[in-house]
Amino acid sequence: MPTVETPQTAAAGVPGAELTCAPWPPRPRRRPTPPARTVRTRSGALEPVVAAYAAWLDEQEAAVATLPEHLRALGAEALAEARQVLGQLAEVSTTS
Repeated sequence: MPTVETPQTAAAGVPGAELTCAPWPPRPRRRPTPPARTVRTRSGALEPVVAAYAAWLDEQEAAVATLPEHLRALGAEALAEARQVLGQLAEVSTTS
């Protein structure tokens, strides 16, 4: 059985994005505490991610155009699927 080792990919930081593992929407606390900072809406937190992903996909589209001809269709298919994901992410980011 053939095997392959795939290195782990580390996601790049996105300036302006507010990424957290906190549940959405935030759960009410028993005792109200003053907020330490203002938390942006979900759309405000994800907009930089959507913009960065869209820009990255544009770069990948240019890269697909330079692939050997026999690989371009596969690259275009992967980009089409990624753009569907981008659309879903954009939709989620605009609904708060």
